[in-house]
Formats: sequence, structure tokens, C-alpha cells
Amino acid sequence: MEVDDSCVEIDHIILHLSKINTIKKLALHFDDIDCEYTLPVSFFSLHQLTELYLEDCVLSHQPSFYEFGCLTTLHLERIWTYDRKLLRFLSSCPSLKRLTLNSRNIFHTSVDLTVVDLFKCLPMIEYLSFLFDTIEDSIPNRLPKEFPTTLVHLKCLRMECLYFAYENRLRFLFLVIRSSPNLEKLELVMEDLDWSGEEESDSFTLEDYSDIMFEHLKELEIRNFSDADYELDFAVLLLARSPVLKKLTILTFRGFTDDDLSEISEILLWSPCASPVVKISVRRACLD
Repeated sequence: MEVDDSCVEIDHIILHLSKINTIKKLALHFDDIDCEYTLPVSFFSLHQLTELYLEDCVLSHQPSFYEFGCLTTLHLERIWTYDRKLLRFLSSCPSLKRLTLNSRNIFHTSVDLTVVDLFKCLPMIEYLSFLFDTIEDSIPNRLPKEFPTTLVHLKCLRMECLYFAYENRLRFLFLVIRSSPNLEKLELVMEDLDWSGEEESDSFTLEDYSDIMFEHLKELEIRNFSDADYELDFAVLLLARSPVLKKLTILTFRGFTDDDLSEISEILLWSPCASPVVKISVRRACLD
């Protein structure tokens, strides 16, 4: 790993902070330096942290024992690490309530670890946001119907890089939903892909999940909607199974005409709806 003077200086700062050990909030962003910054061992002595934001760094060297017992908010963006090290890090945060996990550089090398082990580390989680690519390699071929540990505190779930033509992504989404009985907000960001793979199995349909009730779901938002397989069907299913739903928003992908938007809106408005107060909005996403 290349090391420059800025990395060494940051090491000294973190060492100093660890000796004081009163810092509550820490944000480390390394996208503008010319090295892959590895968090030093002294970082793991910051036991009083309540909020931690890490971007573009390496989570590697860990002491034999450490705990972030006060940490409630954790944001990991473009982190380089291995699955076992990530799980150990999350396990050291027993009070974690908010987690953002956006990284394609978490290497799955432990065949005995799966995404089920990841969710075991999040018993208190209330807000969860992650790229599907982050956990895809750790998804077993046979998924359980529910996680062994129910995510009873999870209120808001955000998943990015979804593509329902990939059956495992849709099945995993339903696994998380089944395991989150108190979910109130669901935000799905679909992936920009041109599907050219094999046709889905006829044995797999959304009717397989018609027994699910979204008892507490108040808001559903689908971004980058492309009208690919199952996307509209998924929205229709949630309309029919969400008795307290207040807001359903679909932000379409590029290329949708006014007629396309009207057609989608009409389908949703004429679909069975469990909530008498839901407001449906179908519109183009605003482009910066």
C-alpha cells in the first residue's frame, strides 16, 4: 500500500483522539488523497463514539478485543475489507440503530459466513440502507423463509442496485421484508441494466408471497422504475397487502412518455388497495 505524509498525519491525529477518548462523532473521508488509508489500531480505542462516517478507507488491522458500545449511527462508503472483519466490526456495535453500507469492495472469502450472519449483528437496527452488490456474494443458494433473528426495530429500509429479473434479488428482498414486521418505509432504487439473460422460471411468481401482510408500511418509493419484470407487479402486491399505506411514489427511468406515466397510474389506481388513504404518484425522476 502506498503511504503519503497525509496518511501519517491522520494516524497521529487518531492516536491523539484515542488518548483523550471523549469524541462522540467522527467522519473520515479519503476520496481526495493518493493512498488507500488503513484505519490504525488506535482507531478502535474510540469507545465513546456515537456517530461514525467512513469513506474510501481500509478496515483491516483489528485488535483482539474492542467494542463501540455507544455507537448508534454507522455509515460505510466504499470500504475495503473482508466479510469476517466486517461482521466482527458490526458485532462490536451492540447499540447500532442506523447503518448505511455502500461498498462493492467487501470480499467474501469465508464460505461458512452468509448474509444471515450479517443480520444477526443488527438486533437493534431501525434504519438500514445498503447496495445489493455489497451482500450479493454472501447470499446462500437456498434462502430461509425468515431470518433467525427478527428485525423487530427496523422501521426504514433502503436497498439500491435491485433488478427483479435476477430472481435471487427479489427473493432476498422478500426475506428481509418477512423478517421486518414493523417496517414503515421501503425505498427501492432499481439498477440501470438491460436484461438479456435467460427467462425466469415459470415456477417463480409474486403469488408465492401473497400471504405477506405489510401491517405497518406507510410509504413505498421505487426509484429508477423501468417497467422491467415484476416491478409493477411488486407495487400492485404492496397496494393490496398494506392496510395503512399513505404514500406510493414511482419515479420512472429515462424514456417514459406522458402516456406511459398515465398508463402506470391507471393500473395502480384500478388495482386492489387495502388502504383507504393512500396517495399514488407516478412521475419522472428529476435529473441534475
